[in-house]
Amino acid sequence: ILQSLANQNVLNENIEYLLQNINLALCCEQNEELYLEVVDTISKLSKISVANMRFVQKMMSDTWRSITSRREKVKRTTIVFDIKEEEELLGSCKRLIDIITAVTEGRVISMFMVVELLLEVFYENAPNREDTQAFVTSLENICSQKQLQKVSRQMLDVISTALHHSNHQQSDSIITLLNEIRNNEYLSTYHENAIIKRDEHITITEDKEY
Repeated sequence: ILQSLANQNVLNENIEYLLQNINLALCCEQNEELYLEVVDTISKLSKISVANMRFVQKMMSDTWRSITSRREKVKRTTIVFDIKEEEELLGSCKRLIDIITAVTEGRVISMFMVVELLLEVFYENAPNREDTQAFVTSLENICSQKQLQKVSRQMLDVISTALHHSNHQQSDSIITLLNEIRNNEYLSTYHENAIIKRDEHITITEDKEY
């Protein structure tokens, strides 16, 4: 469309036909900057008619209405989790390599689940340092190519704080690995994409295991 608008001073029938027959809402969602450039170029045509200006205004109004409606539908979408499937996943991931396999196969689609699986793995049998480094590298390679939801750094901080006061022998190793995930831009984000609510306030004592 931009190429067709080059050196034009009016909105001709061919361009108007294109604008009427393409999915402008999808185009805008894919590349809003390019969409706005098209609209801006049309509005600056030196001999654009009043009728065409009204057409452009209606086009923009319909486009934004369509985008807003689609976003509202996404917000209302309910995701149903299969508890049995999650239990089977937890049962099948006993090693770091099992988690990598689950991510590669698409059975794990977020770093939240990766962290949950990691806690299970460490409590069962803590991996050595060499294995954890290879694990982070493999995760980074996968996440740089796949759309895997990143884990909130706020959430990682909460988990690490809890582990810091834990008497479990593996706590320090888990904290080290979580910090590596936290510092990796492919795996974590500052965006608070998890709702964290305090359940209760407890006083930490030296003689009690948490």
